[in-house]
Amino acid sequence: MYTVWGDRDEGPHGTFGEFIAGGTSPVHTHSYSYHGVLISGAMVNPFEEETVHEAQQLETGDYWFVPADVPHVTASISAEPCLFYFHSEGRFDFIVPE
Repeated sequence: MYTVWGDRDEGPHGTFGEFIAGGTSPVHTHSYSYHGVLISGAMVNPFEEETVHEAQQLETGDYWFVPADVPHVTASISAEPCLFYFHSEGRFDFIVPE
């Protein structure tokens, strides 16, 4: 990840990130909501009980929103890495529920 403004470890920020091709995160939450835009690749962010196959596919230029404290997965569904930009009014964390 590369932060372009703010401090993602401490508070509000805007950050570029990359997600590996075919990668899938565990179910997780974030303490703060964030807004994202996909720069390249294809990905999904299934929420709650959705599966990767049921979630809306995001493609280059698409916007998404992740509310604070909502369990979700992030998955790359493209053969190349997914590049994205996201911003948040709070620090970035990655919480895996027990």
